[in-house]
Amino acid sequence: MSTTAPPDPAALEAIFKKLEKDLDVSRVYFICCMSVLIWDWIVTFPSEYKYIWRTPWSIAKVLFLFNRYYTLAVVCPFHSFYNQEADSSSGPQ
Repeated sequence: MSTTAPPDPAALEAIFKKLEKDLDVSRVYFICCMSVLIWDWIVTFPSEYKYIWRTPWSIAKVLFLFNRYYTLAVVCPFHSFYNQEADSSSGPQ
């Protein structure tokens, strides 16, 4: 029967520092992607209003609106919750 040695504290610290850096990179990446998405919403809203909002309801309109606003309605709150949990778990600095 073999036993495993406890992990080296220095190695664990290096792993956690890498994970912290990766988390920061993913946060910046998300902010960049959301900035492009918001820019797209702002730039294309006049056309959307003209061709989508002023037309009668149809399956195409529902699919378009779902596709366009799903990110805003679901992904943003989820990401905010994810970041809140990550920030609160790190403890006082």
